[in-house]
Amino acid sequence: MLDGMGQSSAAEHAEYRTRQREQWAISAQAWKRWWARFEEGAGALSKRIVSAAGIEPGMRVLDLCTGLGEPGLRVARAVGSAGRVVGADLARPMLEFARERAAEARLSNISFAEMEGEHLGLAAQAFDAATFRWGPMLMDDPVASLREVRRVLKPGARLGVSVWGTGKEVPFIALAGIVAEEIGGIARPPPGTPGPLRMGRAGELETALADAGFTDVRCEAVEVVMSFTSAAQYVEFTRDASTTLRQKLDQQPEAVRTGVWKELERRAGELAETSGELRLSNRCWCAGARA
Repeated sequence: MLDGMGQSSAAEHAEYRTRQREQWAISAQAWKRWWARFEEGAGALSKRIVSAAGIEPGMRVLDLCTGLGEPGLRVARAVGSAGRVVGADLARPMLEFARERAAEARLSNISFAEMEGEHLGLAAQAFDAATFRWGPMLMDDPVASLREVRRVLKPGARLGVSVWGTGKEVPFIALAGIVAEEIGGIARPPPGTPGPLRMGRAGELETALADAGFTDVRCEAVEVVMSFTSAAQYVEFTRDASTTLRQKLDQQPEAVRTGVWKELERRAGELAETSGELRLSNRCWCAGARA
């Protein structure tokens, strides 16, 4: 579809977005079940993103790829009653749960809108800051999405953005793909394919931001530790939340599927502590940039 940072045809783009909507609709219930454990690990990164974006009370902020409302809800607390936050995402079922979470938290200064990252239906120069956690690498065209973010930011406004590192640096995600390839014969996607590990090499995020017109780019590595009570719980999470992998395995014989999940649990168990708890340390890149 893409060469990594190129442009797809309109038909290919429409097909990709349709597929994304379908996959997130399938996985939304799983993310509802697991969001608290996931956010326990993601919280430190969210804090760094909010800081990189220069969030202050009274600001109007865009949170792109908000998913279940993070870090949008954190931003809503930071901007206070005088500020406003728009959480944007492609996946309607995820946004529905984000609205529920905002209501439970009694945050009336955040709203949610369904839209795709490369074509934001928002006015130019409408926001004082933006956050974009683990989003660019999932876009059909990362630079186009970052360019859209810059368009809706006021001149001089800041963006806080993050991507995962490379596969070997993100066992939380990569381990399942390695096992599926070795045991199930499921090939990993070719380079440049939209996905969580797409922009993990040092310098890739900074290059994309510069290509999108951002300046004053400052990037740092951030450790994100994802914890599970056991290797079995990690496998349960992976089976629930990894829609693409599960769909590919569903096309395999039952013996292959069973073998993959058993081997994944075994390898995860080798990384567990003596207590049985599994703590997977992962590298992310977090950048701040100015529009």
